[in-house]
Amino acid sequence: HLKEMGMAAQRKLFNTSEGKLKLNLSHMGLIIFPKCILQMKDIEELDLSRNGLEMLPETVGVFTQLQQLNVHSNQLQRLPNALGKLRKLIGINASNNKLTENGLPEEMRDLKSLCSLNLGMNALKIVPTVASLPNLKRLNMKGNPLDITDENTNEHEESMKIAACPFWKGTFLYSTPLYLA
Repeated sequence: HLKEMGMAAQRKLFNTSEGKLKLNLSHMGLIIFPKCILQMKDIEELDLSRNGLEMLPETVGVFTQLQQLNVHSNQLQRLPNALGKLRKLIGINASNNKLTENGLPEEMRDLKSLCSLNLGMNALKIVPTVASLPNLKRLNMKGNPLDITDENTNEHEESMKIAACPFWKGTFLYSTPLYLA
């Protein structure tokens, strides 16, 4: 079965119109991360969306050329610490999973190239600290049960201290995606 998966994965490997090497394994019914794709270390876009994955292994750190990671609509409760090794990542879509605050690794602060982070439709109650992400332009937290109460407002403001975001209001972040100028 692993050999079949490897062959299927190779058929899903292609160059995008921008010339990026993309592996699209969406809608494949995956419940376990296919280790056979770890050999494809040069992929720049990885789409594992709309599967039943409950975890991503720490070995995803081998994808050092990865620029886009799409894992939306799975069953992920946490993202791997190795995500911090993927320094070329400019976009992560981890929406519609089961992520909580404990499922977001501190190593994400090392993703200095990250421009877009979609964490919508998860179980996040607080906004992740994004102040260390200088290139972040879009943070989507829509559909999370954010605890935007007076006693938590300062905590949210601290996590959103970005010079480019003087208009931060907790209720705005909850109702629509936040675009950072």
